[in-house]
Amino acid sequence: DFSPEYLDMVSKVDGEDYYLKMMIAWYFATALAKQYDATIPYIENRLIKDKWTHNKTIQKAIESYRVSEDKKAYLKTRFGSNIKSASLAFSKISTKDEKHKKQKTKDTSVPSDK
Repeated sequence: DFSPEYLDMVSKVDGEDYYLKMMIAWYFATALAKQYDATIPYIENRLIKDKWTHNKTIQKAIESYRVSEDKKAYLKTRFGSNIKSASLAFSKISTKDEKHKKQKTKDTSVPSDK
């Protein structure tokens, strides 16, 4: 069941992990599709903590088949320039996340007996 309090809880989640940011973006994009009136203030007032996640939310909502064309048009008109910055920033986050994973793997490897 949907509750507007969930939007507030998720909007306050903070972290640098790529998958966490994508989860938040998908959550809000889905909320825009299903509970538009309750969700749009979070987009309009930029209440999602992370800028990249805010922009990715808009991108995913515009790409969604579940968001109506008139609502997509509004998002494009009001926030369209943000979508490009989210796409460009994606490669930076992905690269940073991969480097972190590789470093973590090196740090946790078991030393050989030789």
